[in-house]
Amino acid sequence: MAIRFNKKRFREILEKRDLSLSDVQRIGGFGYASLHRLTSGKTQSVDFGVLDRLCEVGECDISDLLVRDGDR
Repeated sequence: MAIRFNKKRFREILEKRDLSLSDVQRIGGFGYASLHRLTSGKTQSVDFGVLDRLCEVGECDISDLLVRDGDR
C-alpha cells in the first residue's frame, strides 16, 4: 500500500478558494519546481512542513491532500 498526494482533490481545493498554483507558490513560499513536482506526481516523498503549509494556504486538513492506494 502506498500513500500519495491527491492531485485531483488539491486542484478542487484551489478552485474552491479561487487560487492558482502561482498564488499557492507566493503565499506558501514554495519554489516553482517543488510545487510542480508535487502536483504532477513526480515526487516520492513530501515533508510534513510542506503539507502543513499547503493545508494553511488551502484552508484544508491533511487528510484532504493524501490518499492511500493499495489492494484491499
